[in-house]
Amino acid sequence: MPWRHKLFIGALKDKEVIVMRVDGNTVTEEGRILGDRKQRIRDVRVGPDGYLYVLTDESDGQLLKVSPAATR
Repeated sequence: MPWRHKLFIGALKDKEVIVMRVDGNTVTEEGRILGDRKQRIRDVRVGPDGYLYVLTDESDGQLLKVSPAATR
């Protein structure tokens, strides 16, 4: 499972998704994705198909489908 042990946080103000690798109670890695899109992130979910789904805000909001390979 590609997203195993990862926590995703949608950042409205910073307009990106924060990705953290968690081991027990410790964050061992942190990264940021989709900041180049300049859209506020409203919600983030992992789908049963293994893709990350990101819902953006604004008048031209979108539902983005992100593959695990795109975040490496």
